[in-house]
Amino acid sequence: MMPMCKTLGRELFFESNLGNTINQSNIVLLDPVELEPEKEKHIRKVLDSVNEEMGYTRGFYEEDVIYRAAARLTGLSDKIEDKEKVLSRIIDDSELYSRYCENYFAVETVGIKPMGGLSYAQRRPIVGLLPPVKREISGKGKLLALGLVGLAIGAGAVAAYYYFTKDSDGDGIPDWKDPHKYIHEDEFSDDDKDGLINWDEKNVYHTDPNNIDTDNDYVRDDLEVELGTNPLKIDTDDGGVDDFNELYTYGMDPKNPTDDIEFMKKIPNVVARHWDLGDGKVGGYTEDKYVEISMKDPLIQWYAEQAEIMWETTPEGKKIGTFYVDGDPIWKGVPEPHERSIDQPSYYFTHGRKGVCSTSSLANFSILKLMGYKTIYMGGRTSRETGHAWLESYIDEEVYVVNFNKVKPREGYYEESGLTITSPKNYSPDWYK
Repeated sequence: MMPMCKTLGRELFFESNLGNTINQSNIVLLDPVELEPEKEKHIRKVLDSVNEEMGYTRGFYEEDVIYRAAARLTGLSDKIEDKEKVLSRIIDDSELYSRYCENYFAVETVGIKPMGGLSYAQRRPIVGLLPPVKREISGKGKLLALGLVGLAIGAGAVAAYYYFTKDSDGDGIPDWKDPHKYIHEDEFSDDDKDGLINWDEKNVYHTDPNNIDTDNDYVRDDLEVELGTNPLKIDTDDGGVDDFNELYTYGMDPKNPTDDIEFMKKIPNVVARHWDLGDGKVGGYTEDKYVEISMKDPLIQWYAEQAEIMWETTPEGKKIGTFYVDGDPIWKGVPEPHERSIDQPSYYFTHGRKGVCSTSSLANFSILKLMGYKTIYMGGRTSRETGHAWLESYIDEEVYVVNFNKVKPREGYYEESGLTITSPKNYSPDWYK
């Protein structure tokens, strides 16, 4: 442990960090050797006395109060005109120099302070430090003192260099002028290619950076951000119609629940738009996509509630059915050649219920699923080698083939009809189990 200063005045002066204003509630600030309670009590008593004499309010000990108290404790004049001489006497003490030069805290406290604007009391320990050290300290002590001062200067230079050159994200822009300094280069990439960088997905929108459609509503995350819808909710306005159907099926406002309410009142007297393959920016055409979106549509849900299969028994004892929705057959024929395209169920139901096999199967699939029947989409070829689509559905503990509006038992059906199954590729007759 370093030797204690000879006087309480010197202790006070250095405790106040070379004469700076100190908080009245804590006299011991930066001194590496803690003051004994009796010393601190005596110093505080003198400080309070000087503070009261000078008319200062309590809370802080100003610089002049510290000087006068230090002078009194040292037994020197506390007159202002004698201040410089007295401070010189207080500071110029070989023991103090030894103590504060050989100690890390003193080097840190004194060495890194800028010179501009410092008072004499603050400046003198920096400028006048080495000559007294040279006089009083020799050999290893002098080298240690010089080394510590040099170390402090070097540390300051390194710190400044680090501050002005640090580039946390590696983008070539130093942190001190980079608003995205903590975004690393890989966070600027877009892993799922949805138009939103990884960092924004994680920290701004809270979406999945590895999924272009976080809420699985078939509206891509970046498009939801652009449109102002919620990429974490299927139905942004909670009105009852999901975002995709509001935007692309019925031309509604996905951020306003009022038009949802009006839409519900009009069902089934509504008209659907035809979907374009690019709607929502999530894939093109797939059966699963068309059916999943349709099953969320309140119109299709309404039709499912009105759906039924009218059964009859053939003379051979087979149970066959005709598929009806709202009192009419679910399929009413093939459209004109120029109208033959794959239509989504909402368009199919609001435009005459005419459609090719794929359109009819998509509508049947959506309704049967909503009715609670296990169903799969089938594809293959007819006896005339043309492509065809139909369904298999597990109804009342038996598998049926649903083809347009006819529902027939699967047993013996493919042999009689000449249909050949090509999809699904992993088809198993026991798929429903």
